Amino acid sequence: MSHARPNPAISEGFLKGVGANERAVRYTLGELKRIVTKGFKYMRGLIVDYVGVLDGTEEDNRRWKALLAAAKANGAATAILSNDPGGPGAEHIREWEYRGNVDAVILSGEVGAEKPEVAAFQAAADALELPLNDCVMVDDSILNVRAAVESGMVGFLYTSFDRVSVEIQAVFDIEGEF
Repeated sequence: MSHARPNPAISEGFLKGVGANERAVRYTLGELKRIVTKGFKYMRGLIVDYVGVLDGTEEDNRRWKALLAAAKANGAATAILSNDPGGPGAEHIREWEYRGNVDAVILSGEVGAEKPEVAAFQAAADALELPLNDCVMVDDSILNVRAAVESGMVGFLYTSFDRVSVEIQAVFDIEGEF
């Protein structure tokens, strides 16, 4: 019985969150890092959607905050990009910035562009003072992930914290349990 080795082409689709093969491909963190870092630079900006990603349970919030802190400690800039209209009803999102969990909060209603528009992604990258191609977008919408990738970013489709945290750790060279 032969064991198939992971296909780097499948891995690339898996990492970008679009065009991934339908079958599940699982890697250890070490294997994923070797695949990603071969000819790949570490990313410098982590941009995360709020609704559907960061608005989970208290335990998920604790884990996200620890992962974001590790990314920041490793030199990454962090932001939330949400299609929220802004105003007083968005204070719970802004709290992530006020408490130092992220460097910036970008709300579509306040910048005049919504995901999946390139202008929304550009507003987030600009807030971090980074080019789009140095940023990763984490979103629970495949349409937003695809648009992020088409605009030059790396995109991760959020389906569970455990899965996306491994992907984030690989491209930001972060180690630890979150």
